[in-house]
Amino acid sequence: MKKILIVDDEQSFLLSLIDMFQEQKEQFTIITALNGKKAIAILDKEPVDLVVTDLKMPEMDGFALLAHMSKATPEVPVIVMTAFGTPEMEDQILELGAFQYIEKPIEFNVLLSKIREGLKAGSKGHVAGISVGSFLQLLELERKTCTLSVTAEGKTGTLFFKQGDLLDAEADGINGLEAAFTILCWDHAEIDILNMCRKRQKVIEVPLGYVLIEAARKKDEVDHPPADADREAGETAPAPKGADGELDLGGLDFDTSGGSPPSTPDAPAPVPEGLAAPLKGMEDLPDAWEDLEQDLLAMEDTEPLVADESKPATMEIMQQPAGLDEAKTPAQFMDLVSAMAGIQKVVGIGRDGTPLANSRRAEDVALLDYVGQVAVTAQAIARELDFNGLERVILGQKSGDKLAVLVNPAFTLGLEIAAGMTPADILDKILPDLNRMAVQQGPT
Repeated sequence: MKKILIVDDEQSFLLSLIDMFQEQKEQFTIITALNGKKAIAILDKEPVDLVVTDLKMPEMDGFALLAHMSKATPEVPVIVMTAFGTPEMEDQILELGAFQYIEKPIEFNVLLSKIREGLKAGSKGHVAGISVGSFLQLLELERKTCTLSVTAEGKTGTLFFKQGDLLDAEADGINGLEAAFTILCWDHAEIDILNMCRKRQKVIEVPLGYVLIEAARKKDEVDHPPADADREAGETAPAPKGADGELDLGGLDFDTSGGSPPSTPDAPAPVPEGLAAPLKGMEDLPDAWEDLEQDLLAMEDTEPLVADESKPATMEIMQQPAGLDEAKTPAQFMDLVSAMAGIQKVVGIGRDGTPLANSRRAEDVALLDYVGQVAVTAQAIARELDFNGLERVILGQKSGDKLAVLVNPAFTLGLEIAAGMTPADILDKILPDLNRMAVQQGPT
């Protein structure tokens, strides 16, 4: 049986409601309070499933009661009654955490319907064993309205969703985007779900995909020490050296056949069959290099190659895009890429999780969000496989078009490539300058 607390300073109104609920006595237990102060005393003593409160009351009004409950009992749904409703007041009431708003005089059947909705919304669920980021993507896909309480290692944060849209977050005394990043970086989190959103105002203005990709980057920075970061940048670990400072290769066994005994300092590693002959000719390499060097010098005196106009021209996409190497900003780079043959659409996400300036059109929102989710998922898979250096992801579409997602330290790009084009050829022309820009800009 559900316990309903009704708060109003009119005793006669409370008595009439009690009479009306007599027919529902098998479903509800009704308790009453004459003001907010008495209501808090009841809430402190016994569990309540839902509160119905007036706004205008002596000692402590409904606004003060809402403010108290939003901190002390945020899981309890609240329905507000008032005879002085305005659109501005409705916004304020809902922002304080009320679930529903109803105007006086009260029609009992309407109140009863709202109470049942509130009890359904106030039901809670518990989720564990899934990453917070993955769960948020499910909420977005299902267009879920809820409040999530996320707990990990003694820390607690809150995420507010309305119809799959992340409105706000709270954690560690901060709110908004930074709080969302903080929560998404937690490991082994447990999630409690309240089926209503206690926020109305949208504080986080960027789509969820951007939040996820930036949170993944921040978490990666925490999880990977500098030595790992150096290797991701292309630096290899130093080779082992012997006591005299020379490279020590004596302990390496190149034989993968399993038939030879492991090497020892007294017995050098056997050379695999097929490599012995080339290794015997190593002493000839200096002469061979000198011959190659002379050939290269001789080429400087030759006439430059000129295209034979009698032959069919190669695909335009195979040529170096004009001016791409001169792009100074991500926006300039994207504009140049979008002019390439075979490119149907280009969108970009900055490292702060926001869309780049020329990706903010309404028709780009869905693609931007998808690109962000692809990048986050791909990076997560790469980390699980201990694979460093993720550079591109290519997805095929039913239409025959390809979607290429380029993961870069400076910004993430999504390219829609026309059917019949070869994505690898296009990306090979783009990536060198994209990486150059990443080095110039540095991670933001």
